[in-house]
Amino acid sequence: MLRLALALPDGTNVEKAFLQGPILVGRAEEANLVLTDLSLSRRHAVLEQQGDRWTVQDLGSRNGTLLNGRTVTGPTPLQVGDQLQMGKVRMTVLECGPPAEVAEREVGETTLLAPVAKVLQDSGVDGVPVDRDAPRETLRRYAERLSLLARVHEQLAAEVTQEGLLQLVLDQAFLQLHPDQAAVFLKDENGSFVCVASRCGPDCQEKLLLSRSLVREVVEKKAAALVVDAFTDARFTEALSLRTLGVRSIVAVPLLMEETALGLLVCASRLSVRRFTQEDLEFLVPLASVAAMRLRNLWLAQEAAEKKRLEQELALARRIQLGLFREEVPRLAGYEIWAGNIPSHVVSGDFYQLLPAPGGCTLLVADVAGKGMGAALLAASLEALFAGPLSLHLPPAQVCQKVSDLFFARTDPAKYATCFLAHLEAATGVVRYCNAGHCPGLVVGHLGRSRQLPSTGPPLGMFPEQTYRQQEVNLQPGDTLILYSDGVTETTDPRGEEFGLARLLELFQRHRHLPLPQLLEALEEELEQFSQTPSTGDDRTLVLLRRLAP
Repeated sequence: MLRLALALPDGTNVEKAFLQGPILVGRAEEANLVLTDLSLSRRHAVLEQQGDRWTVQDLGSRNGTLLNGRTVTGPTPLQVGDQLQMGKVRMTVLECGPPAEVAEREVGETTLLAPVAKVLQDSGVDGVPVDRDAPRETLRRYAERLSLLARVHEQLAAEVTQEGLLQLVLDQAFLQLHPDQAAVFLKDENGSFVCVASRCGPDCQEKLLLSRSLVREVVEKKAAALVVDAFTDARFTEALSLRTLGVRSIVAVPLLMEETALGLLVCASRLSVRRFTQEDLEFLVPLASVAAMRLRNLWLAQEAAEKKRLEQELALARRIQLGLFREEVPRLAGYEIWAGNIPSHVVSGDFYQLLPAPGGCTLLVADVAGKGMGAALLAASLEALFAGPLSLHLPPAQVCQKVSDLFFARTDPAKYATCFLAHLEAATGVVRYCNAGHCPGLVVGHLGRSRQLPSTGPPLGMFPEQTYRQQEVNLQPGDTLILYSDGVTETTDPRGEEFGLARLLELFQRHRHLPLPQLLEALEEELEQFSQTPSTGDDRTLVLLRRLAP
């Protein structure tokens, strides 16, 4: 809260109050505090709130800004009593601190509290409060109120933005109750009540003080509150700004939606203007109820739109990522190659490459640490880092060394990736490979014998100037090389037990004679039966290379 007493060049003295910053001071139309005197620049200075204090900073104005006679050269703290000079305008700081929207006081005896359900019933909105034998004037008032609320309901239904909706609520509050000031407070994610819309009448300060006890009564007990006279209510004995303005009558009602309080609507007035009554309360409670319903519907619509937008972005990201996986599988006489990827979060931190190479082909499976969009972005970056060295047809160990250095230099030290890179020499069946901290590759022979291809170096990007060893294995006719990501072996059942390497090896031995596409299907079916869910907890990638029997 910042309150200033302004002495203008024409001899006029006025007060200005602001709930929050930044406050632009100057002659520009977009300024929060517009001062048209030519001694001020268009954008003269800015008043900003930093925690519980306010600061002033000159914005390079022509005549400068003085604080207590000294030129302001940078953000300078303000205190109560400080004197500001901007051009020919003098300002005195009357109040300087956080917005005192909530003060700790007890509910006073002059406060009327009524359950919202009871007020709705009395208002005629929820039930029939009078019978046909009631006085004609009473029946007329109820009929007018219901007609008015019906029109308000129709107006609120047509509004599609939160700002517009809340402004309509304030329009109706001012039209029907004629308060000095009104505000809507909504509960934020921390449970605090934040002023999201407010309006003031002539000569009214931009501040509305609430007490925590009143908030508890209104929100937690779902009660409407009518403060007849704040001056006789102990909660407001220290509310000097209210006393100065003479604000005394207050009405506060909760914004209830399905027994949940979204916030509250508050109106305040000086007794010289009007004193709020039970009838005002009976209008404001239904208005707040309708507003809460419309507000909740608006939030749900926004959530649905945001969800749809996110789904569209994820679908686009998945299409882009699929472009990283080469659709054209190299065709080699005497060999069969197959690959697949199933992401756990639409997009994947895994990727694979099947590339033609002189005298054979190159196979790559990589897995970036993490899941979701962040891992997918790193996977795309890693794929780009591989592109250059792979195009030069360097040996696998050299490729891993170059990529590891680049990945280390361009990413956070905590980020890393594993990979299995292999080059097949088709004529001889020799596979030269480098395993950078990845799952061990598997070779399953046509007679069921198996061999594991363990790590030959640490993950990529984990250490600077890392070197890698290169190994080789000779594929015999009928042998199948199996490369996979840890999402396959780390699939868990409902008890938390992992599928594991032993089960994976046994499955490939059991189905070693199946064509590779059917072998992939058999694996996915068994993983789904094991986990008892079609969804995946981690990205799964599989690359299969089989040397065909003559």
